[in-house]
Amino acid sequence: MFGQYLKLRNILMLRNMLNVTKLGIAIRVICLYGLVGSLVHASESIIPIPENAETAWVSNKLNQSGMVLSIRTFKSPDAVESVLAFFRDAWSREGELPGFMEDEMMEWNIISHLRKTDNVVLQIKSGEFGGATGFLSIAQLDGVARPVESDFPIPEMTEEFSVTYLRENEADVHTMTYITKQSIGTTSAFYKDRLKRQGWSIASDSKISGSHILLFNRRDDRCEMVIQQLSPEETVIFVNRVQSDA
Repeated sequence: MFGQYLKLRNILMLRNMLNVTKLGIAIRVICLYGLVGSLVHASESIIPIPENAETAWVSNKLNQSGMVLSIRTFKSPDAVESVLAFFRDAWSREGELPGFMEDEMMEWNIISHLRKTDNVVLQIKSGEFGGATGFLSIAQLDGVARPVESDFPIPEMTEEFSVTYLRENEADVHTMTYITKQSIGTTSAFYKDRLKRQGWSIASDSKISGSHILLFNRRDDRCEMVIQQLSPEETVIFVNRVQSDA
């Protein structure tokens, strides 16, 4: 589920990129990066949440392209709209900066709040048995973290959009997003050839709803890749790589 969260958040940033200028992209990326009762404490950040909501740590040390990111799960017996109403009210009255931004992606609702030192993002959907469930994150805008080098091959005419790093369960986890001018077919062929020459083997190769999904293995490495059309001129590459300790 956490991998789905990272992918959805990057899809949202990419989708907004199609409709704004480069300056607007930077602003929207900050506003969509993204933990959130009573009060939730994350490092030095304190975020009010509904009294009957529950949160639990996922990670407090994610490195998102050099930005320090903390993430909690979020669960409330209240419906999604009630939870959103709570945050709309709380964030409309807090601070000097604009109150909040909202977006939707498939079954998810996202609301974010930009503050002076951090950005808070709540991503929720209806729970299987009612209520609301999802993730609450805090991106420290003044946090100091060295951007992580992914050491991953990319095709020509490709740019790095986002790299997330987490050290967890004796493994290095990299979640990467790239944007390329290459087609889905050309991009898939590139990775099949390049990774094979680097010692990877293809464990799975499938196409679902226009997306090409690839799974590679190499000793203690596992790499999952989704390649899909972003626009008529661009393709997006989502990569999740887990390098376990030998």
